Amino acid sequence: MGDMVSMIAHQWRQPLNVLALNLQDLELSIGENSFDIDEMREIIQDSVDNVQYMSKVIDDFRNFFQPDTTKSKFFVENTIHSAINILRESLENFKVEVIVTVDDNFELTGYEHEYQQVLLNILRNSQDAFIKEPKLKQVIQISAKKRENISVVEITDNGGGISEDIIENIFEPYFTTKHQSKGTGLGLYMSKIIVEQHMGGKLIVKSSDENTTVSIEI
Repeated sequence: MGDMVSMIAHQWRQPLNVLALNLQDLELSIGENSFDIDEMREIIQDSVDNVQYMSKVIDDFRNFFQPDTTKSKFFVENTIHSAINILRESLENFKVEVIVTVDDNFELTGYEHEYQQVLLNILRNSQDAFIKEPKLKQVIQISAKKRENISVVEITDNGGGISEDIIENIFEPYFTTKHQSKGTGLGLYMSKIIVEQHMGGKLIVKSSDENTTVSIEI
């Protein structure tokens, strides 16, 4: 919950700054008695757009926490973009490019919100890898495709890879290489439970000196 509140605050900071500047412009216009109708309309529309964006952020997080009680069909591409949207501001701030390639009409049957939580956990780990070791070109590639009767979503980052001496431990509860203020070590542990126990799939991690790929197979 603390992580979620932190991400909401991060995504609200910029639109709140815009709203504050718009109010200052209005106050200045009133003080100088220099109203320009077109300028006023532009300020109002800009403010409305930012309020709507902030409202959408709340909707995204509310849906994220809504528990799934039954399995249902969902389009994987929409779920991927919903997870990306939650991290959009911080990904842009850290100059991380996200490339998504998904087979047309790629549907999956399962618990969509739990699946989105898995995607979000993996994306945050990729982002944190770039924070720890910044790259000249920081890229996260997400591909989704069908292999016979198995759906495969692969998330690859070029954040430097995971060293061999710890890769066997990354799914253990409370295992983390981050400072205690940055992570609990439960993200991948929970993701593995969701994928393997709730959805009957596999969560696989492969790493090299440069790249890390997490595969969700269901």
